[in-house]
Amino acid sequence: MFNLKNLCRQTIVYPSPDQMVLRGSKLYVIDQLHQIARKVTHTDYPEVVLIDNPQHPSLADRPGVFMKRSFSDSAAHVLRVCSAEAAVHLPAMVADTKAFYDHDSVRRINVVPEWFGMAFVPEMSQKGEIRAFFIGGHLMHIISTTPSDRNLTITQVFALTPLLHLSYVVLHTRFLFIHSIVHRKTEGQPATATPSTAELHDSELPSYLQDQGSEDFKKFVTQTYYGLIHTDEQILDKGQVSDFRVFCCVDVSVYMDMAGVYHFYVSEVAATHKAGLFLAYTHNQAPRIATDFTNAFRALVAFRRAGRARLARSR
Repeated sequence: MFNLKNLCRQTIVYPSPDQMVLRGSKLYVIDQLHQIARKVTHTDYPEVVLIDNPQHPSLADRPGVFMKRSFSDSAAHVLRVCSAEAAVHLPAMVADTKAFYDHDSVRRINVVPEWFGMAFVPEMSQKGEIRAFFIGGHLMHIISTTPSDRNLTITQVFALTPLLHLSYVVLHTRFLFIHSIVHRKTEGQPATATPSTAELHDSELPSYLQDQGSEDFKKFVTQTYYGLIHTDEQILDKGQVSDFRVFCCVDVSVYMDMAGVYHFYVSEVAATHKAGLFLAYTHNQAPRIATDFTNAFRALVAFRRAGRARLARSR
């Protein structure tokens, strides 16, 4: 890491090593998303709790909690705390984490893995995620990924369902039930019948409703995207810009708050070479997407070169 930092002083490195460390701290990203939800999109966000001791016996009594670890891009570090799998694999994971990361040389670059808990969101498995790809500051394409056995069902998204018309998922014992919402009540108005669907996108709802849902989604995800850039650039060194300006994948799902209202929420963001693009599902748009990425990257290089030139003249 220190060699990478030295290299950054001599040439342009993408992705930025400093920003990769920020992204690796999932709690930093979650705090970003929580603040954006509260201040910008005015939506709710699932509760996240820090877990000091991932092996504490009391966690086994919380069946609705999933535990994750920061500085990990592996699904192996996502465990349901009450499961037999967690009991078997967690001790080795904790030991490996300590062996790899519990060193002063690692802590000096602000890499400190932490365990945290999030509530199980049934919509994540039943309705899937919507992945929105931004290149050069523009929303380029949208993909849906839904769990299917041990694989993902992947489709391109053309229209979104308005959350007001989305049927909800109720977790009951071991089973998930889909309930249609046929009566929704707005503030100061009587309840009225509304069409509903279990599909998060490309449903059989009328076109005007799907157009509305698409606009709602694009507004939410674009506001979140620019909020991520803003919060990044508030803490980066002067003259640095967020790598999100070049490329960013925003994973969006839905969840229901305690009042029975659905919200979009961002479950994850990615901005590095390891993020999947799903170009095979973009209907031959890959050449255009590659060209747009090239132009965005060229603009980043030009910006950083100009900054280096200004710094050299000021010395």
